[in-house]
Amino acid sequence: MRIITLFAAGLSVMTFSGSAAASPLDAPGVTPKRIKIGIHAPTTGAVPLPASSVERGADLYFRWLEDKGIEINGRYVDVILRNDNSSPTQAEAVCKEMVEDDDVFLLVGVAGAEQIMACGRYADKAGVPYVSWGASTSGMKKLPRYFATSMHYGRQASMLADLLVEAHDALTQQNAIVWPDTPVYRTARDRFKAAMDDRGASVDLDRSVPITAGSAQAQMIASEMAVAGIDNAVFLGRPTFWIQLEGALRNQGAAVRWAGMAPMLGNDGIVGLMCNQSNDELMAEMLSYVPAFAGRNDYDDTHDKAMQKLYGVQGDDTTWAGWALGRNLAEMLEAAPRGLTRGNFVRAVTDATIATGIGPRLRFASGGSFVARKAHLLEADCADERWHTTKAFVSGF
Repeated sequence: MRIITLFAAGLSVMTFSGSAAASPLDAPGVTPKRIKIGIHAPTTGAVPLPASSVERGADLYFRWLEDKGIEINGRYVDVILRNDNSSPTQAEAVCKEMVEDDDVFLLVGVAGAEQIMACGRYADKAGVPYVSWGASTSGMKKLPRYFATSMHYGRQASMLADLLVEAHDALTQQNAIVWPDTPVYRTARDRFKAAMDDRGASVDLDRSVPITAGSAQAQMIASEMAVAGIDNAVFLGRPTFWIQLEGALRNQGAAVRWAGMAPMLGNDGIVGLMCNQSNDELMAEMLSYVPAFAGRNDYDDTHDKAMQKLYGVQGDDTTWAGWALGRNLAEMLEAAPRGLTRGNFVRAVTDATIATGIGPRLRFASGGSFVARKAHLLEADCADERWHTTKAFVSGF
């Protein structure tokens, strides 16, 4: 197994030639014994993930299989990982490089709704299969080669309205939503407001912010929330701003119950930061396509064995999310014919049922790109500064 990590322009990588009973034009990155895929993720920029964990998680499942001598449809998988710097422009650029220079067979997006949209649209134009967690349907829903591994933002937003009404007295309390003013998040905000209205609950503060909002905006919005007496708040956007907003609220002697969506917000490191600035009190719940790292062994106890064998450490929620994504990708590749091409991969995955037991069951033939109907509910716990799964595979509350 080889993971090739490229974070700077000008680095060269090993190229593959030939394919197994397939045209090289429709099966780049495929040889009789190996498949090469490309992954983009933010390890720098506005919302970076821990670089070492991203690198390890990106190919963890594939390295574990190769170490055990277990092939996927007769082949092993190599991963190229590139840093998209939390930038849509950079995401499109590195995806283009991986396709045109590195000849990857397919592309994968790990985090960042705007980056996923940018790379997904490029991949469609280039005729390349693209897989990511389900961010936004905006510009993505009808892409024929795209497969989302979780609920899209709009469906999750409706579930958050259910959660606030059913579990947190939203009918009698003051409710808010804070969201970045971009098309990616606007649809989710609209779905949340419509769902709250359908349930007879008010949205007393509907606050958009620039995607680059910082501490000054956090102080201003915290004041607005405190004056409005907000009890429950849905937050969409970057974790850095969420941390600033929670801190600003606490400085004003106010506190709210938060709800949101993973993966970026569902990081244990964020819980630690927010607990420490909130005097070990944080009321927050999160919808996630993977269970919390704290309870991972209830869903797949092999992750830790793989991390110990390959790296000698336990791993974290980022390697766990990478492991879960690798499980999905492996099932997708296994479903395709031995004579692998991009075309028959797309057809096979469209007709397959992907069920790993970690994330939601996926049957793309039943509804196109976005077919996930269930998620995990995580709750922050300052006692150990981690998220914990309180409800698994839920479709409503």
